[in-house]
Amino acid sequence: MLIFVFIVKIIKKTLDLLHQNKQEAIKLRKKTEKQLTEAQSVQKASVSGLRSIERKIESQKEQAATASAVLTQKTSQLESLKRLIAIAQERLEREKETSSQTEQEIESVDNSDEKKNAEFRLRTITEHIQELKSEIDSRQKTANEISKSISEYSSIKSKINSKIHQQSKLKPTLREALKSSSKSIEALTAELKYRIESEESAKKYFDQNILRLQEILAKQRQAAAKKAAAMRKDTMKPKTSKPKTSKPKTSKPK
Repeated sequence: MLIFVFIVKIIKKTLDLLHQNKQEAIKLRKKTEKQLTEAQSVQKASVSGLRSIERKIESQKEQAATASAVLTQKTSQLESLKRLIAIAQERLEREKETSSQTEQEIESVDNSDEKKNAEFRLRTITEHIQELKSEIDSRQKTANEISKSISEYSSIKSKINSKIHQQSKLKPTLREALKSSSKSIEALTAELKYRIESEESAKKYFDQNILRLQEILAKQRQAAAKKAAAMRKDTMKPKTSKPKTSKPKTSKPK
């Protein structure tokens, strides 16, 4: 009976230890699962961030290309207008010289017909001069508008390129976070497998010792029941009376 009590005490102490081991294994498994979830979240965020940046950069590059195309077109238009303005100014200067010469001719001519012809040419030249001035003013106004547009598109392109630069600077950080989280996931996945196996092993040993204790307690109860039954059997047996033996009579002395 004493050995049963001793064994039960040992198994209970073992169960306490195994229970602690099982709880610690569960705690470590949950901790690893949390760390793995966090690493997966970082990986997901890094992948999503990189994809978002790539889309933004691609869109911004298209915008920059559009702005460059417009700038090229506007610059070409401005250069063409400047050439036309320069040509018109040269013609204007020539017409002014011709006008001055014609005025001098009118003053020096005595013949009325020649003077009329000269005055007619002067009127024609004056009209042409006004036309050239109007043409130059109109083209100069258009050139100013194009110059303003070029300045605006240059600013737009500069801002877009600045955004592309800023977005590109974020990529190395996200790539490093992705690389680090991927390594962590690989390590934590292996660790989680180990933690799950450790938890299952601790649970298995705990359950085995529970069964062992139950078996021992069952045997103890059976032994106690047998002992009690044997004691009841002994008490129920009829008692046999011993035959009385007569003592020999001794004669008293007379």
